[in-house]
Amino acid sequence: LTVPTPTEFATAEPAPANPQAPATPVPGTPAVLETDVVYRCVTITAKDNVYDPSEMGGECSVCFSSDGTVDLVIAGEHDPSGLTWTVDGWNGTMVVEYYDTGLIFVPVEGGCELNYMDIMTLHFVAEN
Repeated sequence: LTVPTPTEFATAEPAPANPQAPATPVPGTPAVLETDVVYRCVTITAKDNVYDPSEMGGECSVCFSSDGTVDLVIAGEHDPSGLTWTVDGWNGTMVVEYYDTGLIFVPVEGGCELNYMDIMTLHFVAEN
């Protein structure tokens, strides 16, 4: 092992950056959900039962706008404007900042899923 002198150390070229490789998405799912596309809830699973969204209060949908805002409808009610989303770069989930908590939309084939506060799982598909 050769230790460089202070002069050699000061004039040495910096080592190339070695950024961490991005996470690999789960096969068969998109890396990130598309923006400006409405994802409509088609089923809701709660306590091992599957429900139509109309049985649970009405329409549920989400649209991740390319400007970073979210149009979120839960049980037929539009949530207030000003909600924003970010992407968790490690696993590609879309995180909606929702009243000091994160709603995590997980990409799955054909759409996404939301574990709504450990009460139910909402299954969304992209509208054409």
